[in-house]
Amino acid sequence: MKPSGTIPGAMPAVRLLVITALAITLLSCAPHRTHGSAESATQAVEQVIEAQDRVNRQLHQQVVPRLLSCWGEIEGEGTLAVQQGYTRQRDLWIAGEATVTGTSLTQGQDERALRCFQEAVRGTSFAVERDDGEAQEFLVNWSLPVPWPKDVQEVALRMATNPGGGGGCGGPEAPPPACWTCGFIPIIGFSYCAKSCAGYKDCTVISHGCKLSPINPRCVTASPFGNLGGIVLY
Repeated sequence: MKPSGTIPGAMPAVRLLVITALAITLLSCAPHRTHGSAESATQAVEQVIEAQDRVNRQLHQQVVPRLLSCWGEIEGEGTLAVQQGYTRQRDLWIAGEATVTGTSLTQGQDERALRCFQEAVRGTSFAVERDDGEAQEFLVNWSLPVPWPKDVQEVALRMATNPGGGGGCGGPEAPPPACWTCGFIPIIGFSYCAKSCAGYKDCTVISHGCKLSPINPRCVTASPFGNLGGIVLY
């Protein structure tokens, strides 16, 4: 798979800052962790980044080229947060319905934006990977800006004025974490359900902590223009 491009010099510094500041918190991004080392925290961040890049490549390669014409006709400024569902068909995740999870657009324009997005995403897909296990559903949470940025300079400006999108999942426009994972506190040996930028649709609280089913629907929360490490050119 073709690697994503990044803005020169920006990615390493931002990623180092994220890993340093969130090392303990992001242990919860990786299910089934059994220790709290710096290495495991770094791996947790990398797993989230890989999941975000995976869905964003599909968005930019297949959806955005079909979206821009209709998107340019939406009036006003704001964002449309959506949860896009995908269903498994053999070795592919096939796009299904999208639902609105939040919007700052005016009434009527939000419905128009949703129709534009649903038309653009219809029929698109991305490959199933080994980490998907037996899951039959994949949910992706995006927050889509209106108007759409014309170039990377506009994306960078959004990042400078709204780093992390206010949601903690990296990049401008990122919504808050909408997924779940089973976190672990090594000092007391206790597992717990935690919100995450990448993980699963559900997490079940049980007597000794939490449980993630092997067929639990996969889930990712991402900015369309980056990941936990910063802005990415997909």
